[in-house]
Amino acid sequence: MPVTCYTYDFEVRRGDTWDGADVSILVNSIPLDLSGATIRMGFGKRPGVEEFFLTSPADITITSPLTGDFRIEKHIFNTAGVFYHEVQITLASSDVKTYLRGKATIKLDIAQ
Repeated sequence: MPVTCYTYDFEVRRGDTWDGADVSILVNSIPLDLSGATIRMGFGKRPGVEEFFLTSPADITITSPLTGDFRIEKHIFNTAGVFYHEVQITLASSDVKTYLRGKATIKLDIAQ
């Protein structure tokens, strides 16, 4: 069964609070069951080289497991640059899937 990997790009100024994101994952138009899942969002300046990450439940909240909904919480990025990111979900079955990836542009801020 083919899996769609959604693209989500965003930008924020270094030192400012990024508002986070609400995410709903559908697989073949059916909500992904996140019951018992863990979620990790990794960031790196080069693909394959993770520099920092956000994880559930501290930084990512599964808001409605049966409808595939989760929230990436607010975050302050302290390093400017362009980072690639991907969200990996480890399901209760121990299967690991990447359903979301993209680019985060953290712009320089003159005040910092």
